[in-house]
Amino acid sequence: MSDVTEPTQEGPLIDLVKSIKKHQVKFEKSNKLALFVLGVEYDDTISDSPTINTFLTGTGIHSLLAEGLYGELREQIESGNKALFFLLTEVLQDIMEDLDLYPDPESDENIEPTFH
Repeated sequence: MSDVTEPTQEGPLIDLVKSIKKHQVKFEKSNKLALFVLGVEYDDTISDSPTINTFLTGTGIHSLLAEGLYGELREQIESGNKALFFLLTEVLQDIMEDLDLYPDPESDENIEPTFH
């Protein structure tokens, strides 16, 4: 379930990609490990057109990944970091509105995450 797109520039984001690739195989081969990584870098090297470079990858059993996300987000909220939860919720709601994407609870479609 992983798809790694490497940034074309040098810097911290490309270092993250190289670092993750070294360990990703262990996560892909195990039924006890899941991996989810997001790296974000603000790039203002082009004066008129700053941009955001991102790196997203994930691998492992979907249910294990879901349990890990649930546990970590719950821990963040219980530890007083509600802002992270609200940020993720806001971003997901924005995407759902922009793409007119609403879950259909009666759908027979089995949707599993993939990473592009």
